[in-house]
Amino acid sequence: MRRAWLILWLGCLACSTPTTVVRSQSDRPGLVLVGAPVGATVLVDGLTMGRADKFNGKPGYLELLPGTHILVVQDRQGGVLLERKVFLESGLKTVQVN
Repeated sequence: MRRAWLILWLGCLACSTPTTVVRSQSDRPGLVLVGAPVGATVLVDGLTMGRADKFNGKPGYLELLPGTHILVVQDRQGGVLLERKVFLESGLKTVQVN
């Protein structure tokens, strides 16, 4: 009888151990930039985010906070290829550069 209680107690103890949850997806909205030339640079709200080819959706995208942002794409010489106000709420938004 004691053995049965011990097994039952150990079984209950094993069920109550902590578990870990890992999230693999972000809830933040994002931008995918399509058609940007090689060497183009992305700026959001005046801050440089990096090369446009990093955010082409294969697989990378630009993760931002929800809200309104000023998106600027510049060529290698600093010329403006695109300047647009974008509103992000959820999911991915695709922006055509050319």
